[in-house]
Amino acid sequence: MDSPWLFPEHFKLQQEVCKYYVEHRAEPDWLWRLCKPDFLSESLGASGSPETQHQLVLHKVQAAIVARRAMLRDSGRPVEVKGRFLRFDYPVTMSDCIAMERTKSFFDSDDTPPPEFWVGASDSGLVAFIPDEFIPMANIGIECTSSGCLSWIEVVAEYPPLPAVFTRANWLTTQGA
Repeated sequence: MDSPWLFPEHFKLQQEVCKYYVEHRAEPDWLWRLCKPDFLSESLGASGSPETQHQLVLHKVQAAIVARRAMLRDSGRPVEVKGRFLRFDYPVTMSDCIAMERTKSFFDSDDTPPPEFWVGASDSGLVAFIPDEFIPMANIGIECTSSGCLSWIEVVAEYPPLPAVFTRANWLTTQGA
């Protein structure tokens, strides 16, 4: 991929992920509330052009982000949750259920991370912010996907301040890229 995976809005949405995580993590079955698992197969299997199918995926991701925002109890105070950004190249997933089985449904059958952690998507993939608590689980998913559709994004610049020009060279590097 020649374009960067992270943009300023991802860092803003990261704070919403952190707040949601802090507010809801003690609730039973709090993961996969914002979007049903396997939505990807359903969206990409819909009739229509590939562009229409990708638009369905983007719509579902945006709907989950809006739903998460609506469920925040205290949107004013910042919270600090350590974690990492995960890249999911959904166009190359094999949808083989291996990551789902090995991570006890942290990932769904399409290798999608939980919607509670999503910060953005494009036609080429999805970005999620994974809190430290779930990094060992995410690592299991990354290791068992033979398609290479899951990988960590290494942030080499902090937000804020933002670099003057957003390029792959000064914004981020991706492991294995």
